[in-house]
Amino acid sequence: MRDLGNGFFMDEYGQVDRSAGPLPVSAPARRRRRGHPVLKTLLVLGLLVAALAYASALVQSSDAARVPVTRAPTSATVRRGHPVILSYSVSDDARRVKVWVVVRTSKGRRVHRFAARLQPTATPLSLRFRCRLPRGRYRFLVYARDADGNVTTHPASNVLVVR
Repeated sequence: MRDLGNGFFMDEYGQVDRSAGPLPVSAPARRRRRGHPVLKTLLVLGLLVAALAYASALVQSSDAARVPVTRAPTSATVRRGHPVILSYSVSDDARRVKVWVVVRTSKGRRVHRFAARLQPTATPLSLRFRCRLPRGRYRFLVYARDADGNVTTHPASNVLVVR
């Protein structure tokens, strides 16, 4: 029987009948699942385990990756051709760190770099040199690297004025 609408039905011989009632309707076919459900579950679990391992590694590495912290508490003023002392300090878990000082112009151009030296931590340190820079205002920055290779993220800086 075929439904013609408005309650009329047609049988296999072409006869129209209103009393036949509604046609039996079969259930719609189930949608096919893509992929095997067990494999999907294993894939999701594997991704979760990998994400947890990555997060755990980040937490552990953040403990080991403590960077040295530098401070340059005082500015310096010097007459051209005279010695100057730049004061700074470094704090870190290690006993000794490599320290280097960079002098830049007020516009940020590097004019001098003092070589890295192994220095003790948690003590006041200083760098003494004869200032042959032209007159002007400079900024000195203090960098440090510990034995693990961690470098200062925010170097300490202060002002150097040459008269």
